[in-house]
Amino acid sequence: MCRMPPADGAHQGRLSAQPAEEGAAPERETERAERRPASDRRPRARGTLAINTRPWSKVYIGRRSIGTTPVEADVSAGRLRLELVDPEGRVFFRTVTVPAGGREQTSFDLR
Repeated sequence: MCRMPPADGAHQGRLSAQPAEEGAAPERETERAERRPASDRRPRARGTLAINTRPWSKVYIGRRSIGTTPVEADVSAGRLRLELVDPEGRVFFRTVTVPAGGREQTSFDLR
């Protein structure tokens, strides 16, 4: 049993590490997801994205610029949402799927 003096306006309670009586309803336990340190995580699969647009455009994945078309970049494998900004400042969104260890080559006509 653990006793601590109550803080102003706090309630007093008891904590017990005793096992529950047989037949008693089990208490709910809330567990936080266990996080692994960054060094224990598996590296994400990578692939190559080669993209061209007409007219040229700046290509972004999230906030990261991967360059101006035509461009080839090493990216995370999987489904990616691209943001394409043409010379007039118009913004286009396209989705591509890059295979792990592979290459996705694509082009978009933005005219």
